[in-house]
Amino acid sequence: MNWWLHDRRSRGAAVAAPLLISVMMIAPLRGAIIFTNVPDVNLMAGGFGGEVFHDVDLNGDGTYELQIAGRFGDFYVTTYSANRIAGISAQPPDVGGFAHPFTLGAIIDSQAPDNRSWNSGISSLLSCQEIGCIGLWTSGGTNYVGIDFQLQTGTHYGWVAIEMQFLFGGGHLLSYAYESQPNEPIIAGAIPEPSSSVFVGVATASLLLRRRRK
Repeated sequence: MNWWLHDRRSRGAAVAAPLLISVMMIAPLRGAIIFTNVPDVNLMAGGFGGEVFHDVDLNGDGTYELQIAGRFGDFYVTTYSANRIAGISAQPPDVGGFAHPFTLGAIIDSQAPDNRSWNSGISSLLSCQEIGCIGLWTSGGTNYVGIDFQLQTGTHYGWVAIEMQFLFGGGHLLSYAYESQPNEPIIAGAIPEPSSSVFVGVATASLLLRRRRK
């Protein structure tokens, strides 16, 4: 092998190795989307005279952030503690409001959608009685509940995907996610992608191994 070429490759490897280490050290400091895909949770029984519910622990720390429930034709979300749902707040003497149906790709952050606000307590998705159904989720399909919740690191934003197959006051819980970086917005329906640092790391490691073999 030409000594000049060998020396050049050696110097390239010497530069690439610290770069790889730096990238891998910096990567964990960046925020990330923490995604949880659950087996479809059937919450339809509430629309047929029964009562069903499911508690959601967004970050897996054993503390529930909200509950999704169907009860006698009503389908709603209840937040725990100081956590909040984006939607329309109810005027007194009512104690509940209406959850806003974020569409795929919508931004969830500190600014609630137009004419909406961040509310604690009960937020209705759909309420069905003999005269029909009312609420903001009457279009069916999959939409997203936007939530902000508190961790020791600050306020985090997340989404909960719910599919409304039939307008009977119930639906299916599909998945949920939150942004690990506090005060950072999240896109409704966004799921984690392979970090660019991983691609850089793998490519660099492969290059070093390839040069070593040669």
